[in-house]
Amino acid sequence: MKKEQVGMAVLLFVVLVVSRLVPHSHNFTALTGVALFAGALWARGSLRFIVPLVAVLATDIYFGFYPGMEWTYLGIAASVVVAPHLQSSIFNISARSLLAAVLFFVLSNLGVWWSSGLYTQDLSGLAQCFTMAIPFFHNTVISGVLFSVFFFSVYRLLFYKNNFEGFVAVPHGR
Repeated sequence: MKKEQVGMAVLLFVVLVVSRLVPHSHNFTALTGVALFAGALWARGSLRFIVPLVAVLATDIYFGFYPGMEWTYLGIAASVVVAPHLQSSIFNISARSLLAAVLFFVLSNLGVWWSSGLYTQDLSGLAQCFTMAIPFFHNTVISGVLFSVFFFSVYRLLFYKNNFEGFVAVPHGR
C-alpha cells in the first residue's frame, strides 16, 4: 500500500471519528462524506469499506453498542457502494449523497424497528419508527452533501489541478 493511501485513510478516519466525538447536532457528521469519498477513492478493494466502518466502530466502542447496530453498518456499506466517480460533477456528488442518506435512513431505522424493542413488530410500529426518525433526517442530508462536496472538491483542487491522480484505484470510474 502506498504512503499516500495510508495517509488518506488515516485522515478520513480521524475526520470521521472527530466529527462523531465533538458536540454536534444529531446526525450531523462526516459519515456520508467519508463513506462516499472512500468508495470513490478506492473504487475496488476492502479499504473503501474498512475506513468508514472501523471509524464508526471505534466511536461505537466509546459510546456503547446498541441493538440493531449491524443495520447501521449495512447503511454505511450501502453508502460506500453508491459512491460517485471522482470526476463527477457537484450535482452528481450531491445526488449520490442524497441517495446514500436515504439508504442509511431506511436501513438504520429498519434496524431500530426490528431490534430495539421500542416499536411493535407490525406496519404500525414500522411507520411510527420512521416517523420518529424524520427530525434527524435533514441533518443527515445536509451534512452528507456538505462533507461530500467538500471532500471531492478539495481532492480535485489539490490533485487534479497538477495532473496528479495519486492513488485512485480506477482513475476514470469503475
